[in-house]
Amino acid sequence: MPITENIIYLPQAALLVKNLLNEPILANVTNLNSLGATMELESLHKNLALYKGTLAWFCHIQGNVPAYFIAMEERTDVDPNNYPTEPISEGLSCPDSFFNYNGGIDLSSVQKFLEDHTTDINSVSDYAVSKADVIEYSGSFMLNFPRDENDEPYNHYPFGFFEDGTDHDIENAFLGIPGIAYFRYYFGFDSRDRPNRLRLILVAVDKDGKNITRISPTGDYAPMIQKSWPPSN
Repeated sequence: MPITENIIYLPQAALLVKNLLNEPILANVTNLNSLGATMELESLHKNLALYKGTLAWFCHIQGNVPAYFIAMEERTDVDPNNYPTEPISEGLSCPDSFFNYNGGIDLSSVQKFLEDHTTDINSVSDYAVSKADVIEYSGSFMLNFPRDENDEPYNHYPFGFFEDGTDHDIENAFLGIPGIAYFRYYFGFDSRDRPNRLRLILVAVDKDGKNITRISPTGDYAPMIQKSWPPSN
């Protein structure tokens, strides 16, 4: 199981999700709103020429139950020394439905959830959202997402950039997982990852809507994508 630039595996993913579920201030985000969503592969990578990675914007829409979600766009260049302030695409991809979590918050329960997680893929249909809307939604995320006990934002930037990297982790390792038909993102938490402690984890999903956590039932763990920046190291 080689560790490349963006890759993690089931145990690390379970720990990040467990950390989020055990962060008291963020508990309602996952219990009442959304732990993540299932999306079409084209929302991650549409075979754009000169593909450098995918930018996921953290978004928020206020309603009876506030929704936290992501909007994704492919990028040919993002400078880690000059963070983007808004999308460049006129149309970005968003999930049309979300899932929450109400199970045990210990590590073994979370890992079992990730191993077994299956959703109805017939309802998976991403929709296009405009650049103007994402600017509004990402601004709303920064204003409305809970702050920590010191009144500091959990994220100083409303995005995570999944850089394809020198090992082409997205194109080769992740999209090359046997049986991948969709992907699922989960929110996670890492207190060490400043300036953005809220993390995104991308997991391969098969044609039946089940997470692919192993290459075979008894084989090595399947790669998952996590190490977006910021932080850039």
